[in-house]
Amino acid sequence: MPTTPQHTFSKAEKLCSDTAIERLFTDGQSVAKFPLRAVYRQNDSDVTRVLISVSKKRFHHAVDRNRVKRLVREAYRLNKQLLNVPQTLDLAFIFIGNKLPDYNAITKSVITIIERINSATNDSSTDK
Repeated sequence: MPTTPQHTFSKAEKLCSDTAIERLFTDGQSVAKFPLRAVYRQNDSDVTRVLISVSKKRFHHAVDRNRVKRLVREAYRLNKQLLNVPQTLDLAFIFIGNKLPDYNAITKSVITIIERINSATNDSSTDK
């Protein structure tokens, strides 16, 4: 029986450490596809960890911020198997849009960002 990919987003995949977040934003590389910007950096753990951020300045109501975070988390959860990098990463998705997005726009942005991260990390690993 063929196995299907596990579309999960466990607690271990959430980036929570203040020091890891600080290192991510000081040493990380950035890619963007509107309405998302992603910052990524190689980590030392055994799993790729993800942070999702939505600015209170852009969305004053928590329900709107949580909706955007839920959409980004779902799009990443369903498409994370596309992330083919030789090492694990710390990854932050930052929402840079001003309006509530629809799911299709977020999914397209997440897929494009993952493809750009794949090409950037695979290019840098072959240069060494």
